Amino acid sequence: MACGWVVNRFLSELPKEPDELSKIQARGMADLRSLRKVILKADEQVVNRSFDE
Repeated sequence: MACGWVVNRFLSELPKEPDELSKIQARGMADLRSLRKVILKADEQVVNRSFDE
């Protein structure tokens, strides 16, 4: 019963216009790409620091 309520609540929070949803998805993908770059850069710094020591 609670699961149905959660699903209905989630669906009601989604934007009604498909354009809004695609904008949100595009923003999310851009955020993920930015996060990936940060992680790769940090990983590279850790590897470089390991070789320096």
